[in-house]
Amino acid sequence: MEKTVLGKIKWYLTIPTSYVFLLRFIKAALVDRILENMVYFLSKLGLMNYSTISHPPSMVAASAVYAACCTLNISPFWSATLNVHTGNTEAQIMDCAKLLVTFHANAKDGKFQVVYRKYSSSQRAAVALLSPAKALLDDDSGDTEGPHRLHQGTDHVSKTKSPNPANAKNSKFQVVYRKYSSSPRR
Repeated sequence: MEKTVLGKIKWYLTIPTSYVFLLRFIKAALVDRILENMVYFLSKLGLMNYSTISHPPSMVAASAVYAACCTLNISPFWSATLNVHTGNTEAQIMDCAKLLVTFHANAKDGKFQVVYRKYSSSQRAAVALLSPAKALLDDDSGDTEGPHRLHQGTDHVSKTKSPNPANAKNSKFQVVYRKYSSSPRR
């Protein structure tokens, strides 16, 4: 009955996916092309993995933004604006963000190599080739503060133990690293 009424007034209901939320969260994060591609890459990996089913699509989208900022060392990783627009705190999205970064770390050799190849192309800023956020992967370090500890330190790379993208053979990644390491985001 309800479906018939909605059909008569031309309202069509769909199941929300993370994409609906990504559009809003990307706009709130004021991202550039590289970060936007990283967010889409991580969210597609999350969409294709069954273990993210326990998280609502809005949380997967918020976690993709957070994990992308961590991966690219864009500070702050989680702003007050994102907190308002997503309705999630950094602590609430941490588990899902760790899942997405784990998917990124395993994407090259995993079941979803099509997504990896798509985001390895220059059209997508080759974001799949970047190293995943080590701060979200290392649970054995004994540091329980999480990646937000980076805001207190001086050097992102030494605190996270992540490899330096400036050492990459491809000069495109050197430019990306210099861009993000020299000018922190607000």
